[in-house]
Amino acid sequence: MVQGKNPTNFAFCRFFLLGGLELDETQKYVEHQLQVAGAQHPVFTTEAINAVYAHTRGIAREVNNVCTACLLDAVIRKEKLIDAIHVARILTEYKEH
Repeated sequence: MVQGKNPTNFAFCRFFLLGGLELDETQKYVEHQLQVAGAQHPVFTTEAINAVYAHTRGIAREVNNVCTACLLDAVIRKEKLIDAIHVARILTEYKEH
């Protein structure tokens, strides 16, 4: 168990005990982050979220990384909707680097 009463120890311990989000939680998480950023319409298809989840296992930091890469790529390509093919392309590029 955590030694002492240092709040940092508790925060550190919780960080490592947290698991990934479930699929529905991942979808809500992504939608919420996009809404906070000002999105007024869906950006990721359901299939795209499924692909992100399959790759990241719902780990928020990895979800953020994959979604950010997809969003940047979509801006460059002037695409308004990110689908599973788009996610697969990004994940393939990740593997190559």
